[in-house]
Amino acid sequence: MKRKVFLSLMTLFCAYTSLIAQEIETFYLRNGSAFNGHILEQVPGKSIILSSDDVRVPESLRLVDVDIYEIYWNDISYIEKKDRSDLLLSGTNSLITLKNGKSYEGFIKEIHPGQLLKLKDDSNKTYEFSYSDIKTIETIVINSNQPFLEQFYHKDIIILKNGKTKNGFIVKQNIGESLS
Repeated sequence: MKRKVFLSLMTLFCAYTSLIAQEIETFYLRNGSAFNGHILEQVPGKSIILSSDDVRVPESLRLVDVDIYEIYWNDISYIEKKDRSDLLLSGTNSLITLKNGKSYEGFIKEIHPGQLLKLKDDSNKTYEFSYSDIKTIETIVINSNQPFLEQFYHKDIIILKNGKTKNGFIVKQNIGESLS
């Protein structure tokens, strides 16, 4: 009996931690509506496939499957990410390097497609960068004592122009050029 209770509690804990690991974003649309969701797939400049059980999902979004929607980039005003817990002991930050050579490290708080992004550093100071000023965006780990790959909350699948796919983690984006 004790073993069944223990296994049940462990199952609930695992389910809970997997839900926490998903990044939930708030999508603000040009038509004024807003709703929460989790990005499943992105085609930059074209569309995002997301999951959401938010009752505020606008009817104008294309329903792909149960609680799975497609939204077009040009319908998005901006995407806001929830603040991370100060108690977070692992995960990733972004290192933004500008064309003028200055670098800033923190959590990407808002993305305004094709226009700007906002970065929040560990002291809660927010910086705003125009994409035209950004040279690179690098993914760096928060905890140097934990293996690099264990600190990512998702895996990237890149579809190349020739149709082939590459699985892994995007660790550096050269804005306007390439991924590595």
